[in-house]
Amino acid sequence: MTSFAASSLRFLHRLLHGRGVAPPAAGGETLVLDGISAAAVTEAIIAQSGALAAAFPAAAGARAFRRRRDHRNVNQFGEPLTTIDADSARGALSAAIGLALSGERATTFLSGPDLLAAQDLLASAAGRHLPLVIHLACRAASGHAQALGSGHEAYAAAADRGWMQFFAVNAQEAVDLALIARRAAERALVPALIAMDGEQTAMAGQDVILPEAGLINDFLGRPSRRIEPPTEAQRLLFGDLRRLVPRLHDVERPMMLSPLMGIESFALGAAGARPYFLDHLPALLEESIDLFAEQTGRRCDALFEHRLHGAEIVLIAQGSAVETIAAVADHARREGLKVGVLGV
Repeated sequence: MTSFAASSLRFLHRLLHGRGVAPPAAGGETLVLDGISAAAVTEAIIAQSGALAAAFPAAAGARAFRRRRDHRNVNQFGEPLTTIDADSARGALSAAIGLALSGERATTFLSGPDLLAAQDLLASAAGRHLPLVIHLACRAASGHAQALGSGHEAYAAAADRGWMQFFAVNAQEAVDLALIARRAAERALVPALIAMDGEQTAMAGQDVILPEAGLINDFLGRPSRRIEPPTEAQRLLFGDLRRLVPRLHDVERPMMLSPLMGIESFALGAAGARPYFLDHLPALLEESIDLFAEQTGRRCDALFEHRLHGAEIVLIAQGSAVETIAAVADHARREGLKVGVLGV
């Protein structure tokens, strides 16, 4: 589907770029971008590879990633920026999993129907403890008819697949979460899914601040960087030092990956994921959130609380609706109604 939004955004960028725009407090370039393009440009800055093929509206993210590759050729670390063009969204996710297995900092962009058709691949990535980050542009699942509007069915369906899950309220949060989720994923070795609503965020032009070089170097670092394993389980697997993005598929050190297991062994492996990997995730994620807030002044907590003090009615929402109902709560308070907001 042709995106007229992309043409409009390019026109706005040419019209406004460099005219009276004050440098952002946290550094970085200020642009007008739709949410999925903002996420894609951010990934093209920090990642090494993108596996690309998606349905509307996530296809705009694939286009933005390709444009950035054609324009710059390298990421922030001076490494070649590469893409794999798959035949289908399922193929793109499979390619992204393969890239992550080989130690690449990889990403892909999917729409809601794409993700619903790839639930087994999500389980596979989580079971292999790959620090993969994918971006989801929500679109309603087909029912009695096709729909282009936002729907959270795919996001909810992924809840039991062993991934970290985030839902961006706006385009800036999609950019910020790309860094926060990436850092947490690479330390916890748990993949991350970052979702955004379709027409309200993925396709909506908004002001965004892209991450600047110093932030990326300090906050993330190169994928080949050696770090001390943050947990004892990782120390047992990797020794006293490990690669930030582990290279599990390595021709220099061949090993068997995902063998056929007996029932008892498989059950032990599934049960061990929580105490040895997932139980450490909240602390590692909170560390990333705190560090990002310290360096940028922007905080992405798990819960957004607005006017909860003394509230008699609390509205709970997810995604772009959070900002809308926060405005509703402000209006309701002026009318004498004690309304608060809890954003997930």
